[in-house]
Amino acid sequence: MNKQPAIQLQRTILQRILDFLVLGALCFYWVSVINVYPTLPDLIPTHFGLDGIPDTFGSRNSIFLLPIIATVLVILMTTLSFMPHLFSYPVRVDRTNAQKQYSMAVSYLLLTQLIVIILFILIDYHTVLVVFDKGNKINPYCIPFLIVALFIPSVFHYFRSKSVKAIKLSK
Repeated sequence: MNKQPAIQLQRTILQRILDFLVLGALCFYWVSVINVYPTLPDLIPTHFGLDGIPDTFGSRNSIFLLPIIATVLVILMTTLSFMPHLFSYPVRVDRTNAQKQYSMAVSYLLLTQLIVIILFILIDYHTVLVVFDKGNKINPYCIPFLIVALFIPSVFHYFRSKSVKAIKLSK
């Protein structure tokens, strides 16, 4: 097994913007859920069928499940973003391409965090809409669209990683 070089990375401007957006989205999510919680009935939808109609109901406390999961994911993924040498790459990573490969992987990881948080926010938003009769079901196109949105950066990252050329190191 080839050991990938562990190098110190500085966050790019894009990565700092993504960090800010992830933190902002997570804070917005928590504030929104905390604000709506007192107005929720005792039972709320906790699962929607493929047709978008709620098919399982649970305690209003379940509205906190996705924000908790999002927070744990952000903590874990942010921690991992400082260890890109542990990631798996579609190409061999060595000193000549590590900087670029790691930087692209960190950007991809941060973008994925943001998409997941937006996905969770939309799920809870539609749950609240159903609870308050602003709609009788979740938009059936919303979730598949966002799931596809998760795969677009994955495919882009894969092909971009394959196209990175090694840089010549001066001796």
